[in-house]
Amino acid sequence: CESCLAIEAGTSMDVHELDAASNNGVEAVRDLISRAAIGTPGRTKVYILDEVHMLSTAASNALLKTLEEPPGHVVFILATTDPQKVLPTIKSRTQHLQFSLLDTDELAEHLSWVAGDAGIEITDDALRQVLREGAGSARDTLSALDRVAAGGGVVEGTESVDALVEALADHDTAAAVLAVAADVRRGRDPRLVGEGLLGRLRDVFLASMQADLGHLPDGDREVVTAFAARLSAPTLTRALELLGEALVEMRQAPDPRIPLEVALVRLTRVDSDTSVAALAERLERLE
Repeated sequence: CESCLAIEAGTSMDVHELDAASNNGVEAVRDLISRAAIGTPGRTKVYILDEVHMLSTAASNALLKTLEEPPGHVVFILATTDPQKVLPTIKSRTQHLQFSLLDTDELAEHLSWVAGDAGIEITDDALRQVLREGAGSARDTLSALDRVAAGGGVVEGTESVDALVEALADHDTAAAVLAVAADVRRGRDPRLVGEGLLGRLRDVFLASMQADLGHLPDGDREVVTAFAARLSAPTLTRALELLGEALVEMRQAPDPRIPLEVALVRLTRVDSDTSVAALAERLERLE
């Protein structure tokens, strides 16, 4: 029908989106309510309020009456990434639909279509990077695609984080510290290095547990599966714990590299760590 074609083309007069994060005041909501009462070319007028949890308390209260008794031709769709911050009074007046993450194949197909429609040339490496950053979220994946397109299609590979995982598997302290130094010289924030390593080790841990790796591109699945064969579950558990603690410490550290480097030394030199987890790992290696 004409309405469907207009919506698909982005020219519909019946579908309106409001970014509640930047239009979170009571005046913006009152303006929306006044426009909602006006008739529409089609049978139904749809208002999409994105990040509705960002509305101020006054704006949320102003919206309540309309949500209770909306005009017969109006449908409100409230989207949020933080539902616990939405006022209980709004929650009680709405129906809740929980969206699930998409698998890699679905996102890859959608990305290819979006890139083709927008005239964006994207390489296989860039596609894998975008899918990795999106982590199953369609919105985050499209945001990652925007960043890649703005950067001229240049992407950062996983070689540096994989070099760190390799160093952990080989118990090579020097290689681990040098990999961090190389990343910092390239201008990467040490916190991002730590977060990238933590995320990679989580994928390796999932692979070791034979969990679903549908959020990863095919090439990454092969890499993390190979690492899972070399790193035991106790080693991975200890690594995830130590890196998680290091990331918390890095927020307050004068030099954020230090907590990360200390964690890497403890992970690669198990004999210097007297914690119970380290002792368990040493016993497992002896067996």
